Amino acid sequence: MVLSLQLKNDQADNVLNFFRQDHGYKDGSYIKIWQGEEDNVHLVDILAKADAQSSQFADEVYQGLAARYPKA
Repeated sequence: MVLSLQLKNDQADNVLNFFRQDHGYKDGSYIKIWQGEEDNVHLVDILAKADAQSSQFADEVYQGLAARYPKA
C-alpha cells in the first residue's frame, strides 16, 4: 500500500512537470502561482480528491491542473 501511494505521488510529480513544460516552463511564460497558491499546493489538493486506483489517474490529475491554471 505504501509503495503504491509512493508510485502515485511520483507519477503525480511527473504529471506536474509535464504540465509545466506544456504551459511554457522552458520559455519562462509558465505561471507558478495560481489563485494565490503555488502549483504544488494545487497538486496536493487535486491528489486529495483523485482516485489513486483509477487507470486514468495521470490524465485526471493533468485535467485537474488544467482546470485550475489561469487562462490567457
